[in-house]
Amino acid sequence: MPRVEKGENPATGLGALETMMARRQGEVTAAVQRRLDVFAQTRGYDSIFTAATYATSTDPDFRAEGEYAVQARDMTWRMAYQILGAVLAGARPEPTLAELMAELPELNWPDGAAT
Repeated sequence: MPRVEKGENPATGLGALETMMARRQGEVTAAVQRRLDVFAQTRGYDSIFTAATYATSTDPDFRAEGEYAVQARDMTWRMAYQILGAVLAGARPEPTLAELMAELPELNWPDGAAT
């Protein structure tokens, strides 16, 4: 049986700090995903995933929205991971969720209607 260090969760093998960091990262990931999904829902899509599937649509309007959904998803996650990397590297303090959301790219549908 492996030895369990003080403060370590035997079920996961993670220490208290690692468990807290994993939980926090899960909260941030869920918030970023929720932001993308809510944006997609402003045009009647179930989620950003659903909207992105329209990138290959034969309908030009749906295709434009689908292509933008892919761009929005990629821009958002790239920025979120850059911020996370800087925090983990000690290059910047960890932002609150509100601060993180404010740093993510603004999302605007192709026709210019900001959401």
